Amino acid sequence: MSLCVESTEPPLPLRRKKLSLQYCLKLSANTNNPTYNAVFNSKFKTQFDRKPSQTRPLGFRVADDLQSLGFNKKNVLPTTVPSVPPWLLQRPTCNFSLCCYDKTTTSPEVFKCKFFELRSEFSQHLEIYTDGSKDGVRTAAAVVAPNSVKTVRLPDN
Repeated sequence: MSLCVESTEPPLPLRRKKLSLQYCLKLSANTNNPTYNAVFNSKFKTQFDRKPSQTRPLGFRVADDLQSLGFNKKNVLPTTVPSVPPWLLQRPTCNFSLCCYDKTTTSPEVFKCKFFELRSEFSQHLEIYTDGSKDGVRTAAAVVAPNSVKTVRLPDN
């Protein structure tokens, strides 16, 4: 019996492929990483195609696998590094007092009245409204702030 079977680990070539793909997917969101161009720039592809015995760069070795996964660089959101470290951010407070009312048995007027009471207590705060919806298998979300409205179509289900 092989060690891979006993250790419940996949064979080494599959593990290498998985780690390579994970690395490339993570790297695809960080165009400022010095290795980004080395992996995703196909400038030297013809030179490596002419020398099949030469070890191809990582980007060329995983290109077919990324394509079979349906990977598309333009669908990747870039990673940004915040200017303020997370440990220095002030923790937001959320008030869920309206959640104690059952939507099916509480009239909209009660919700509206309670909402305006709550809003008056937080008049110095910034109002941000969020919503999500699902229609069959289609889902979407929205965020509304004083100077901005963002909507996004989410993956099905």
